[in-house]
Amino acid sequence: MSSGYRVVGFEKLAVADTALGLASIPTGARSFIGTVETATIRYRGDGSDSATATGELFLVGDKIVLSESEIANASFVRATGSSGTIQGHYYNIEAGQISATRA
Repeated sequence: MSSGYRVVGFEKLAVADTALGLASIPTGARSFIGTVETATIRYRGDGSDSATATGELFLVGDKIVLSESEIANASFVRATGSSGTIQGHYYNIEAGQISATRA
């Protein structure tokens, strides 16, 4: 793994039928890497709300890798009738600088 980086926070986010962003962005966070659990979700990183049929589709088990500019603009919503969960860590460097074995 790349040296000089550290985890600056963790988030477990329940993704239901109302679009929402990351809730616990810590000071110094420059990237977020998480995993989709429980159910399929949709994501937008342009500041607009996701909808059940609008946004990038992430399946259970998919990795979500967000850069510093995407963290504050992230919007997630469930894509089906079941709510999903995202769990992941915030890092103090951009995701591209973290080893591919971690990302």
